[in-house]
Amino acid sequence: MAREVRRLNVNLPKELDDRVVQYAEKMTLSKTSAIIVLLQQSLDNQQMMLTMDELLKYVQNEQAK
Repeated sequence: MAREVRRLNVNLPKELDDRVVQYAEKMTLSKTSAIIVLLQQSLDNQQMMLTMDELLKYVQNEQAK
């Protein structure tokens, strides 16, 4: 089953766009694919950090018992 996609129009600072283009070229991706990969990685990393924070709090609470 195909994923639903949405077309976005965004404004990026030139320096950030240049970095995305460099990444895309290095990874032999289109610019769109590079943006998707980088955004997904960033969001996954953010979620992991939140999960790790919750896990740390849980462990600390368990140790305090």
